[in-house]
Amino acid sequence: MKKIIVIGCPGSGKTTFSLKLNKFLGLPLYHLDAIWHKPDKTHILRDEFDERIKEIFATDEWIIDGNYNRTIEMRLQQCDTVFLFDLPTKVCLQGAIDRLGKAHYDLPWIETELDPEFVEAIKNFSKDVLPGIYDLLDKYKQGKQIVIFKTRAEADEYIRKAGLPKRKPNRLSGFDYSSCNTYFLTLCTKNKEKLFGDIVGAPIGRPYCKLSDYGKIVDEAINNIEKKYDAIRLDKYVVMPDHVHLLVTILPVKSGRPMGAPTVSNIVNQLKGYVTKRAGFSVWQKLYYDHIIRDEEDFNVKWEYIKNNPAVWLEKKSR
Repeated sequence: MKKIIVIGCPGSGKTTFSLKLNKFLGLPLYHLDAIWHKPDKTHILRDEFDERIKEIFATDEWIIDGNYNRTIEMRLQQCDTVFLFDLPTKVCLQGAIDRLGKAHYDLPWIETELDPEFVEAIKNFSKDVLPGIYDLLDKYKQGKQIVIFKTRAEADEYIRKAGLPKRKPNRLSGFDYSSCNTYFLTLCTKNKEKLFGDIVGAPIGRPYCKLSDYGKIVDEAINNIEKKYDAIRLDKYVVMPDHVHLLVTILPVKSGRPMGAPTVSNIVNQLKGYVTKRAGFSVWQKLYYDHIIRDEEDFNVKWEYIKNNPAVWLEKKSR
């Protein structure tokens, strides 16, 4: 159970269940609503949406929460586990009502009333959408674990009884990694293989990493971060032969916290997925290191560390 999709009618409880799975399994969680929607209530292009999903596929582990009927088949082809919420329409409608006025990570604004088209989509889901989902489940059932919930109680019972192994978290327990802070991140290549280039001295200026083709892909992926996420600022980074360091800031908006902001894990896994897809093989170590910047002094220390990393590398190599 490493590549999971959670599908079903809006309002059925998919996101709540996905969050519980994320907590127990420690797998990166992606909400399709958060990818599709923009804060101004428009959405990204279909091709971009599909590309973002394919970048997730390129990583080793994931949970994808959301229906988006057009892309269900492509997700079924890639996953090893499916959780389908097949709940009564009235339960789903009430679930949608219960979300009103509340902030949610999967939606970059707060809904105060139900959109009539959204209500109709819920009412027609069991008739218009669900039969097609069951056909696809039958088509792709080979080698997959498929779990169907008819009530939310069944979903809760699954979590309780399944004995899912709770991973030791490598993140700070209880901390909101989509909150407005600056984060120092380190990502390493698998087996510390020196894929991204070589550190060379410069006749004028500081030593630097002369990037390989793979290193250029990493550099491109890092510079795409701000393009993908409006609320992210890339403060400083360096690509080294077998790792990268980044300082990234999640920026506040009018409400103080960016609605629908990506978590640090989202940022990291999008970067990893982009590089892995372009490289054509698994590039990265599974885990990564993060440090939450405490104050200006802490920020300056990490900034200098990144700036001096190539020089320190070259000095150690010459000893």
